[in-house]
Amino acid sequence: PKSLKKIVSLYGCSNLEEIEIQNVIEICDKAFSGTFFKVDELFLPEGLKSIGKSSFTLNSFKHVHLPSTLEYIGEGAFSCCHKLDKIDIPNKVKIVPHRCFDRTALTEVILGENVEEIGEEAFYRAKIKSITFPQSLKKIGKKAFYNVPLESIELPEHIEEVGEDAFEGKYLAIKELTIPGSLKIIKHIISGWVVENK
Repeated sequence: PKSLKKIVSLYGCSNLEEIEIQNVIEICDKAFSGTFFKVDELFLPEGLKSIGKSSFTLNSFKHVHLPSTLEYIGEGAFSCCHKLDKIDIPNKVKIVPHRCFDRTALTEVILGENVEEIGEEAFYRAKIKSITFPQSLKKIGKKAFYNVPLESIELPEHIEEVGEDAFEGKYLAIKELTIPGSLKIIKHIISGWVVENK
């Protein structure tokens, strides 16, 4: 109904064939975890501000349309959505948290212009070959892109920290890594890399 502002849980309502979400401003932790939607696309409404932890974990949709009003995405929100292949992070989101999109089929990711942090294992074992980091990005967490088949990486000018093994794994195809002078903390992030300093 139009009066609904908050979704707490539909956990265990498996094999949903149709879902329409309207006027909701908050989706709580694990609200749709394991519901296995029988739809290819999920449209989340304008006005939605918050998606809770593990809210859509273990679902089978291919595309999720996030609204421009979204400000917060919880840890593991889309973890293990094995068919999810494209995501566009809205500009109001500042953190892509821990395991938010791990073990997905993501090949295309558009990061909003205000993303400041990519959390640990955020895109662990996704299928991304290319990604453009916004200039707002300051931190990439441990194993954020572990076992992701990236072919090149250009870190933004103002980044300050890249976590251990952020770009490691047997599926990597990186040929070039560009590191800016702003980087203050860098640990073992990738084996066999070519470095170009800006």
